Amino acid sequence: MKASDIMRDAAELLLDQEFVRWPLSELSGWIDRGVETIVTAKPSAKSKTLVLTLASGTKQALPSDQSIVQLLDVVRNIAADNTPGRMVRQTARSELDSNEPNWHNPAKVPYRSEVRQFVFDEILPQTFWVYPGNDGTGKLETVVSFLPDGVVSLHTGDASDIATWDIVVGLDDQYRAALLDYVMWRALSKEDVAATFQKATAFFQSFQTALGVQVQVEESTAAGKRPSSVPPIRRMVSATEINRSSQAARAGGVMSATMVSTAALRILVDFFGLALPRLVAGFVTCDFGARVRFGFVASSGAFVGLAVCFGLRGAINASVVPDRAAMRQRGRKPDQRELSAIVGRLTAVDPSFPPCRCGERDRPPQAR
Repeated sequence: MKASDIMRDAAELLLDQEFVRWPLSELSGWIDRGVETIVTAKPSAKSKTLVLTLASGTKQALPSDQSIVQLLDVVRNIAADNTPGRMVRQTARSELDSNEPNWHNPAKVPYRSEVRQFVFDEILPQTFWVYPGNDGTGKLETVVSFLPDGVVSLHTGDASDIATWDIVVGLDDQYRAALLDYVMWRALSKEDVAATFQKATAFFQSFQTALGVQVQVEESTAAGKRPSSVPPIRRMVSATEINRSSQAARAGGVMSATMVSTAALRILVDFFGLALPRLVAGFVTCDFGARVRFGFVASSGAFVGLAVCFGLRGAINASVVPDRAAMRQRGRKPDQRELSAIVGRLTAVDPSFPPCRCGERDRPPQAR
């Protein structure tokens, strides 16, 4: 895509093929501003790989080059002989902070030449952090976004001759429509006529739409997806956490059992409070045999109702939480087999409950 192509297309839309109202020098400036806007809004529109020599510590910065916009990705380590090294994985700072609060301290986490993970925040687009901290001898292959050279700075010759503007813009052809819309918006914005201003607004909206579609297409493809953080690493489960989870599950089980028991008792109360008076009235008018049968059925129904009520409550408590009271009575803590069984029963109630890794200690997230 060349600047002269954008200029010709804009001249046709502006009805200024002789470049009188909008000279080539003015259009070239709008082309450069459009490229800067596109790269700023969509950094991957112009990217390149860059081998970066690391400084000592966890905090790293991109070279002080005005053309570099921001960091896009960190690919791998580069050995001292420039051979490819270990891959580098992106992680969230909250994960490192929660699992290893002192990861910035070399006394706690010694600095190395090889990087395992990196942390990036778009709030500081030219700064990132590495884990473990580097000793100053490491190198990384990174992907950065940068601004291409402007067509104004590359132009030589007569500015009024469009043939001298056959300069490569620096963006792929897929951004040609968006860049043209930006140039049209800038060109029409200097007019005072209300109708012209409306046209300028329409071109600017078209520019935003075209750029937004490019971003959505990139995010919807597998190659364009760039997660802000890796999936959280599941921590090992300790006996204390199991005790707390057991208490929470027991509380939930007791609540469920209480609700069932209350409902059953309410049914019994309604039965004896509403239906019983009518049955008693019928009982008085019937013969002795019917009275005996009625008394037997009523007492049996009440007994069965109470038994079901308390039976459901006990069954829910027994199925939700294991009997840890028996363990406490034995005066010892549950062993690994019992802890695994407890986690299995809790997982049956809540599938999101993390697995038990008894005997292991928590470690900071790192590539295994």
